Amino acid sequence: IAGAQLFMWCYNAPVNAILVNSVSSGLRVRAFALSILLIHVLGDAISPPIVGVISRVTGDLHLGLLLVPVTMLLSGIVWAVGWRVLPDGTPEVRPGASA
Repeated sequence: IAGAQLFMWCYNAPVNAILVNSVSSGLRVRAFALSILLIHVLGDAISPPIVGVISRVTGDLHLGLLLVPVTMLLSGIVWAVGWRVLPDGTPEVRPGASA
């Protein structure tokens, strides 16, 4: 269980680094706030009702719970693809740039 938790939450540091490196300093606070809001709204707030609806409609709680790791895998693929197209960073965080 500890290993699963480690891998489930290890995305936080890279996501925060991406936010810091790709958002101008004047918008960083809003970007972090929006990131946290979307993580909760699209993740832990909506997932239990979705699992409940799937288990109620199909009569199979196992199927509803099985979709959780599948969606986590899809999310990882989306992040991996997104990481490949990110710019190098904002001018104020590039080495040698004046702030």
